[in-house]
Amino acid sequence: VDCELTASPITCSVSVQTDWTAPTTREDGSNLSANEIAGYKLFRVRGAGVSSVPAPADCVAPMCWTAPANTTADTQADVTLSASRAKVVADGFIDLALGIAAQDTNGKWSAWSEVNYLRVDFPQEVISALTPAPKKMQKLNVTISFN
Repeated sequence: VDCELTASPITCSVSVQTDWTAPTTREDGSNLSANEIAGYKLFRVRGAGVSSVPAPADCVAPMCWTAPANTTADTQADVTLSASRAKVVADGFIDLALGIAAQDTNGKWSAWSEVNYLRVDFPQEVISALTPAPKKMQKLNVTISFN
C-alpha cells in the first residue's frame, strides 16, 4: 500500500497481480476455442463476504471493468473505491472480493468465477495519519491497480 498522506482526502494505491486460465468449455459442456473468447469482465467489491453481484452483462463501472481476450497481455485497470476512515483506523485493513467472467464472440457471458478475497493492510503511518477518528463520515480514496 502506497499512500499520499498530504493529499485531501488521503489517497492510497495498491497493486494486485491477477491471472487466470482461459476457459476451454462453455457452461453447457461444449467446446470453447480461444478465438471464440471476445474478452473478460472483472468485478471488485469491498467486504469479506459477497452476497450479491450483478450479472456480468449488467455489471458496470466502478464495480466492473473489461479486459482484452488476450490473456498473455498485461491488463491494467485502476479502480477507485472509498473506505471509511473510521473502518481503517479501527481495523487497519479493508477486504476486497474479486471475480472474473468470460464473454464469447456471440456476446454471451459465463457465470462469475469463484470469488477471490484479498485483504489490504494499511501501514501504521497511514492509520496514525487518520487518527483521531473524525466526528463525521469522511472518505479515504484507495486505487487498486490490476496488472
